[in-house]
Amino acid sequence: MHVSRVALLAFHLALITTPQEAYVVLTFASLLSHGNWKEGVKFARRHSDAASIYAPEISDSQDSISDDELVERVTELAVLLQNSLDILTDKDRLQEAISRINAGFKFEWWAPQLNWV
Repeated sequence: MHVSRVALLAFHLALITTPQEAYVVLTFASLLSHGNWKEGVKFARRHSDAASIYAPEISDSQDSISDDELVERVTELAVLLQNSLDILTDKDRLQEAISRINAGFKFEWWAPQLNWV
């Protein structure tokens, strides 16, 4: 699988498991694009109001958060992304994640009695 597809899947997996505010996601993406914190945050602040996102894994941004809290949340998103990459690229981690998912579901098979006459 192409590296960019794995990265996209990992990003999606990170957001599905722990939804994030749009402002945090925008800041993270801006940081990757601009290459430094100051320019990334500046871009995110300038464009966060225009970011209308309608997806269950991304919630509306709260009014405002402090710079320290933003650093913490963006760092947490980066850690979630790294964990998602590990799950998608390490066979043992993938099997562990699948077993956790399967443990959460109880499948009860019900089949009606078929009386063929």
